[in-house]
Amino acid sequence: MQATGVYVMNFLPRPAEGKPGVERIPWYHRNVDYDEIAFYHGGSVFGVDMPAGLIGHAPQGLHHGIPERARERARRRHDEDKRVEWKVIAIDTRRRLTATPVMSNAVQADVAEEVRV
Repeated sequence: MQATGVYVMNFLPRPAEGKPGVERIPWYHRNVDYDEIAFYHGGSVFGVDMPAGLIGHAPQGLHHGIPERARERARRRHDEDKRVEWKVIAIDTRRRLTATPVMSNAVQADVAEEVRV
């Protein structure tokens, strides 16, 4: 879906890339013109459960992506995992987003949990 300056995307369960040596999870990237919000609704990625209810925010210009240890796990499990079972809704906005005090407090409480995943 798309509206002026806003893009909504679903990342739903799908077959994983099957050719050996091909990256199977998103690479590090930088959204120069967009803030990116991701709502995680559960699922799993290469044997790791995704936290339902997590919200991630990558501001414009911030280099972000899945940690290297998750990439290494995806490579090791190439023959075991045939699907990516994530359930994520992502919203990119051209206008910068700012967190409300309620959101900022919630983020601070969950940072330690996100870092461990």
